[in-house]
Amino acid sequence: MVECTSGPPYTAPAEIPFKIQELIDWSEKAVNQLHSVQYAADLHQKLFSIHPFVDGNGRTARLLMNFAFYLNQNIR
Repeated sequence: MVECTSGPPYTAPAEIPFKIQELIDWSEKAVNQLHSVQYAADLHQKLFSIHPFVDGNGRTARLLMNFAFYLNQNIR
């Protein structure tokens, strides 16, 4: 068995609430500044890099990305 000692740099659990608030603040500004595809992709990447859940981070980030794109596809 190979033990993995390195991995993606996820957010420490104590920092998750602050990082989520930063994501919300960024989102409120970026939604009106970025193309809808860029906004949705960045939103996905930012949530996934926070990694706030034990399981389902990828699914949640993809769902959020698709929802953001759906909501904003006719805006820009």
